[in-house]
Amino acid sequence: VKSDDESDYQSCDDFEKVRASPMKQNSNDKAFINAPIEEEEVLKDKDYFKHYTDALQYGYCRSDFIRITIIGPQFVGKSTVMKIFTQQGLVHKSTPTQIVDNTGKMINLVIYNVYDKHTCDFRVVLNGKVMIALQLFAQQLSSPLRNHVNSTMQKNRKANGRNTTNPNLNGEPLGQHWNHCDSNSLSYWHQLYQVSNPSINGDSSAAAQDTFNQCLLTFQEYFQQMIANKSNISIDHHQYGQVWDFGGQAMYHITHRPFISPNSIYILVFNIAVDIDQQVMTRSGQSFHMTYMEAMEEWLTSVIGSYPSQHQITAKINEHSELFSLPIVILVASHGDCIDNKDEGIRRFAAFEEALALSLPCYEKNICSSGIIFNGNPSDCCSSTITQRQDCCHRLHHIINSFITALPFMNNQIPIKWYILAAILHTSKSSTVSPIQFAGQMGQIQAKSVQKMMTFQQVRDITQVCGLYENDDNLRAMLLYLHDLGEIIFCQKYNTEGIIITDTEWLLDIFRSIIHLDDNQMTNLGIKHAFRRARQTGKMDEKCIDFALEKFSLTSQNKEIIIQLMERYDIIGYIEMDGKIQLGDRQFLVPYLLDCNINCMDLDKYHMSDRLYIGYCKSDLPYIPDGIFYCLLSACLKEWNNPKVEIFHLYAKYHLIDDDYDIIIQKEKSHISLQYCYQKIQQSSAAKNMMSSIETSLNCKRPYDIVRNKLQMIVKERLPKFKDARCQYFMQCLECHHLTTISGYFKYDSDLTKCCRCGRLFNAQCLNDWMIYGKKKLRDQQSGISSEFDRNDPRNYFYTIANFIGTDWTKLAAKLDLEIDVKSIKAENAHIFDQVIEYLKKWFNKNYPHSTTAMLKQALLEIDETFIANMI
Repeated sequence: VKSDDESDYQSCDDFEKVRASPMKQNSNDKAFINAPIEEEEVLKDKDYFKHYTDALQYGYCRSDFIRITIIGPQFVGKSTVMKIFTQQGLVHKSTPTQIVDNTGKMINLVIYNVYDKHTCDFRVVLNGKVMIALQLFAQQLSSPLRNHVNSTMQKNRKANGRNTTNPNLNGEPLGQHWNHCDSNSLSYWHQLYQVSNPSINGDSSAAAQDTFNQCLLTFQEYFQQMIANKSNISIDHHQYGQVWDFGGQAMYHITHRPFISPNSIYILVFNIAVDIDQQVMTRSGQSFHMTYMEAMEEWLTSVIGSYPSQHQITAKINEHSELFSLPIVILVASHGDCIDNKDEGIRRFAAFEEALALSLPCYEKNICSSGIIFNGNPSDCCSSTITQRQDCCHRLHHIINSFITALPFMNNQIPIKWYILAAILHTSKSSTVSPIQFAGQMGQIQAKSVQKMMTFQQVRDITQVCGLYENDDNLRAMLLYLHDLGEIIFCQKYNTEGIIITDTEWLLDIFRSIIHLDDNQMTNLGIKHAFRRARQTGKMDEKCIDFALEKFSLTSQNKEIIIQLMERYDIIGYIEMDGKIQLGDRQFLVPYLLDCNINCMDLDKYHMSDRLYIGYCKSDLPYIPDGIFYCLLSACLKEWNNPKVEIFHLYAKYHLIDDDYDIIIQKEKSHISLQYCYQKIQQSSAAKNMMSSIETSLNCKRPYDIVRNKLQMIVKERLPKFKDARCQYFMQCLECHHLTTISGYFKYDSDLTKCCRCGRLFNAQCLNDWMIYGKKKLRDQQSGISSEFDRNDPRNYFYTIANFIGTDWTKLAAKLDLEIDVKSIKAENAHIFDQVIEYLKKWFNKNYPHSTTAMLKQALLEIDETFIANMI
């Protein structure tokens, strides 16, 4: 962290480099930079307004805020650890966190002071950051900023006899208040305004001039007010961590996504008094459906997977420099009061570390093992315990501070205007003190224009009026930065531009109201029954959502935006019904609300296929979170478009329209298992016809390919860190009982396959049940190959390629032979499998005898289909 007397730019030369930075030179910038004002003239003009607009256009400051997020399984003491850390040793009894708690606590990362945003207005801190940034900017230009401000304020006071902290300038000539600005200054600002508002460029109408004057006055009022309130503004060079506490219950996991930031430091809490393989226990002492290890896997995969790159940093902790991958997860323990002695605590902490390293080796570089064990017993407040807690707090603060100095998010400089927008959009109503309110135009903008929920266009309008707008890309970067801080929620998935939530606590209240609807004292029997049915079926009627949202007094349009927002974050999934459905009668998929004690489906009257598994190698993606599985259920529902789906805890049965079988999708730890089932019937001829129909459907529609492709797309979107991981098929080895990848059948018998783990052959029933390679007769019919298996004959691999390559077959076609007409093949064959087979047959016949297996394999490698190439 930079020292208090260290400026954001090391010299004027550094500033000039930033000012002339090519990254600022888009088309609009060039129009502004090439303005007919010489650089020397600009620097000679000393009015504070000029330097303020300079600062907005070119000024940068250090990023001084980051989110510190506390995560972990349910009932391990996360809220207690948070309170110990933010109260510096003191602790009181905690209640369970519901979804997410924006605690309002800010930790000074330099001197470890704790501020409460609920009692100390966050806008005060932001204004202080803007103030010091502008002062530094002016000093680097050798500008007597303060003298000009004071002189201007005195002129205004004499001319108007008004309180300059809240001037009312409406309807008065502009020159009375800007007599310190020469024609060059106003011309200079007018060019900046036209860049920010290209729609009025060249418009000399009275309305355009009024809008320009309003923008000008907004700047004057804002800056003068900051100077006048300087004594109330906390100006410092410190950096702050804003503390968030995430609820650990499984039903909350899918609602965390809007609040997860890749640019955050995470503190992962575990209960040191229990073994990692034990079942998670509720507060009432009942066992939950997952172990502590599975809960840790859930958290770590969700958090680490959200980071979009493979960046690493070097942090110096305890005088040792170590390499870490981003995002950073700091491991701490709770329930130190439940272990016998210090040595036992050290032993148990080391055992937990070892278990995590063995289970999740690809996360090793993300985890910082602190060795910190908190005593959170609220009944133990003796001096020695408080001293021990304070020592733990200071050790944790030291580790966080070590990472802060190395994180790109904190070291990269940001435009000054980003903090101004944060102050404008900060509308928290939870503050218990009167904040320094914006006056005049800025106050009117905030009062009238800033709403809890806004479109991108509405925010764009505000930034244009306030002179903060540069272009859409810059505005998105600004909003993403505020999203990372937790000041807003910026959902870019809502539409082409996005939706902005300025009051995160308001959105959390909405989510809590829907999830905990049964906690309300409902008397309406219809609503009670509907929500009880949602707990039993995983399907929620729209009237439940209407009831939960009633207290928020939303318009019908805003209610629809909230529903669409939840759909885009996969919190709910719309179930399409036959025929037209009126608003108010819709049904939504909510599988995370299911009671895990609901009885399983009865399959005694069905024939069951062997299980086929879909997932990732442990070295690529060691665990599939529940949230990803729920998204998969929703995606499959949309794909098969049949509301007749039965949902249970972590599995679902889909009925396929026009087919004689159902598909069962189930989450089994780190993989997804598939089975199909069909009714048992006694009549042999009917049973034979049904089997023939099922085989044809499996061969043509290949539902397992659909599920795999859906899973891979969801992982790429929701876990961008693993976007390059290969989603594969697995089966269970009958010899060692571990899952092994499907790598091809045994050359002497297509019913046998070799386990990649134990190396032994076994009869893989799932290959036949799912027709992964097809039955011998069917394979011969589809690809025309002989029954004699010849590894040098490329035709023996046509079925395997067609079965796995999907839509990427056109890339293979481009590598093998561009002269073959791909469009006609697509037009003549409806299914991708048939298109691939047809193309490969044409390629083989056209190029024989030069169409070799080696050529086929090389083409697959060149288009990054290594998985398929390794099967040849």
